[in-house]
Amino acid sequence: METFFVSYTSHDRTWAEWIAWTLEEAGHSVIIQEWDFRPGGNFVLDMQRAIQKSDRTIAVLSPHFLQANYTQAEWASAFAQDPQSIERKLIPIRVADCKPDGLLKTIAYVDLVGCSQVDATEKLRQMLHERGKPSQAPAFPGVSNIHQDASIAPDFPGDRNLDTPAPATSLSLGVYGWDGPQTDPPPIVERDWRRYCDRDSRTVPTPDQWESELFADLKQAKQELAELSTCRAIELSGNRPLTMTLAIGATFPAVAGYQLRLQQMTDNQPALWHLAQPSEARLRVCRQQGTEGDNLIFAINICIDTGENHINSAWEEIQEFYADHTDQFTGLVYVEPEAGAGPKAIQSGGDALALALHAKALIRQYRRQYKAQLLHLILACPAGFALSLGQQLNAVGKIMAYERTENGSYQVSVRLRTG
Repeated sequence: METFFVSYTSHDRTWAEWIAWTLEEAGHSVIIQEWDFRPGGNFVLDMQRAIQKSDRTIAVLSPHFLQANYTQAEWASAFAQDPQSIERKLIPIRVADCKPDGLLKTIAYVDLVGCSQVDATEKLRQMLHERGKPSQAPAFPGVSNIHQDASIAPDFPGDRNLDTPAPATSLSLGVYGWDGPQTDPPPIVERDWRRYCDRDSRTVPTPDQWESELFADLKQAKQELAELSTCRAIELSGNRPLTMTLAIGATFPAVAGYQLRLQQMTDNQPALWHLAQPSEARLRVCRQQGTEGDNLIFAINICIDTGENHINSAWEEIQEFYADHTDQFTGLVYVEPEAGAGPKAIQSGGDALALALHAKALIRQYRRQYKAQLLHLILACPAGFALSLGQQLNAVGKIMAYERTENGSYQVSVRLRTG
């Protein structure tokens, strides 16, 4: 398998990440600034090493790319290594309407403009092959040598697809931890994990159970959905621990095109949260403790507000947990929504997505600041936020996610390797 370096501008970061993810899913190695250029490095030297290490350079073509300065040096380096394009060292991929000029105009590009996700994925896979030969034989263009009864009317071309089911506009997945199925009709694909969970004792799956059983089962559910339809809009149902919902989101990442939604109680009424368009909601860092070190607790409280004594019970529990384990944890960062924590802190899927995106940025920031090798994540939040955060947690390092115990402490449940 080959190693690809992805050259892009910040305006096209989402395209670059999707391309990188798709190539790695196909078994290739990818070097991309967003994932691989780490704090403390020299940007120019990192770029040089990436180009030298890579077999090919992908140029993510857009008007922004063509106008940027540093991207020209990146693609020019690949062009200089293979000016006749014999080894295809430079592969432009057009993601927005633009017209390359100069030397770049002479290189044939992969055009993803206007493509569906299925078509775009197939084009990426085809570009890796030496030939574009299709997997099925083309239809014979001349007169068929199969005799047809003249008394049988030929099919009307416009009717050929009438009996073909329309592609699904959404799929459904039920994962049950605390309770069993509660929807009618039931989801298309279901997983009953109640044997791993108990609400009264706050029993949740262990990291070993996730590694040996649950992640494999979840990936199998993902495969079953993929075999039913290429659609990546999925409605999630069922009640389960927050860490389980977080892991589901991480298995269906936004960078791979998955659009998740779920029923969430909002103002005492069930509402369908679409995790698609972020609002203006933001988080704020309320408290920090400790020093630089390998193990940082990052706690996010969305839904538990300050009581009559003006002390937040979530913060008290988290701070006590940290104080009881100072031999294990070196630092603690505690965040809440800017508008304050409480039952009404999140009112929509847009709020959940906005806070999840900001949480990801803060996780990266404080992980660097505290020089943490492992981040310990504690959540007090609606399921919709946990699901959205899981979808966004790519390229932020190793994360251990914790579940609250019956006595107000915390237990580790799932280990996420986000790259």
